[in-house]
Amino acid sequence: MVLKRAIWFLRLVVLAIVAIVLFMLIGLAPEIWQESTAAASLAREWSPLLGFGNIFLMVGIFGGLIPFLLGARETFALLRLIEQKKSFSMMAVHTLGRIKVCAFAVCILYMAGVLPMAYTVAQLADGPGLILIAFVIGLSPVVFAVLAMILETVLQEAIAMKAENELTI
Repeated sequence: MVLKRAIWFLRLVVLAIVAIVLFMLIGLAPEIWQESTAAASLAREWSPLLGFGNIFLMVGIFGGLIPFLLGARETFALLRLIEQKKSFSMMAVHTLGRIKVCAFAVCILYMAGVLPMAYTVAQLADGPGLILIAFVIGLSPVVFAVLAMILETVLQEAIAMKAENELTI
């Protein structure tokens, strides 16, 4: 009974995180576009190549949304497997692998899209802390990817031990 409550709690947390991210991206997209366009026009005066930073920013933010949503779906699938008592199965290992790939994809897309614009704004505003903040936010999905990678490895070893014990008995 405690496990079912914990799984439902985790489902609600994942759902809340997805709702917050979607609300922020969809609700704030016009403002992000307006501000990034203004910064890009200033950057275009500084360097013509940096004038396209707003396009990279939007691609990084909204491109990262796709693997984020896929990772959330895989998290729900993993919770369903745990609820069905299939947590020590190869399906769970494959689900963890897909979560890992999604987290790395979010990191790469975010870094490719946001860091150039953060660099441009930091150069114009003379604020090097902005680059550090963008870098830390961009690397946060790596924590989840490494956690999924460790869990995937541990789960594979546990499945191998379980198969070996079944053969012994």
